[in-house]
Amino acid sequence: MGTPDFMVLNVYDGLTHWCVPVFVMLSGMFLLDPKHSLPPSFFGHMLRIAAALAVWGRPMRWWNGYRCTA
Repeated sequence: MGTPDFMVLNVYDGLTHWCVPVFVMLSGMFLLDPKHSLPPSFFGHMLRIAAALAVWGRPMRWWNGYRCTA
């Protein structure tokens, strides 16, 4: 844990950890127009994303848990 490789990667992780929330916020800013309401297709896309996350997330969570404990 105190190796130089770990320290370098830990600094890199700390410097880039903010990227995901900023990407989500910028995507929302550019996709959503404040003058208009959300289109009905937007909710359809969100439903598809949520379904894919639910279907794919369970096996991946199981696989990662199994792999880490083995």
